[in-house]
Amino acid sequence: MAVARHSRAFRQSSNTARQSQSPMSRRKKSAEKDAVDERLLFGALLGLGIVVVVQLISLRRLDRSLTLSLYCFAVSIPLLSMRLVNSLMFTYFEYDVSVWYNRISPLIGGFAALLGLNALFWHFSRIAGFLFGSLCIASLIAFGNYVYKLGKLNLPKLPRG
Repeated sequence: MAVARHSRAFRQSSNTARQSQSPMSRRKKSAEKDAVDERLLFGALLGLGIVVVVQLISLRRLDRSLTLSLYCFAVSIPLLSMRLVNSLMFTYFEYDVSVWYNRISPLIGGFAALLGLNALFWHFSRIAGFLFGSLCIASLIAFGNYVYKLGKLNLPKLPRG
């Protein structure tokens, strides 16, 4: 009987603790998880860009597709680096700041990295470049469709009045 009262009291106290959590604390954990995910993504794109540029430096002459690839990574590396450093700074502070360049730099930097990678594929084979580019576009359209359907499914039901 004492064990049953103790476990019931424990369940009630844990429920109360869960209910007393403010919505801010839950959002903060979600923002921290998002920051970890984006650091992984931006770090991978940065690593790719740096490896490609280091390999291109060793070549004596660059054709058009390799020159385009070099220019694309020249754009993407600083933009993604800035966003990665800003994302790392978020871990040292309690609140994050929404600034315009944190929203636009991953878009431009990520697009430039994909375009640079496409130019690299194009250098090796026009078919490989075409396949990579068209599948990137198809994936982007599919992702947009997925986000649209996910948002539509998770919209709160509004009362009809």
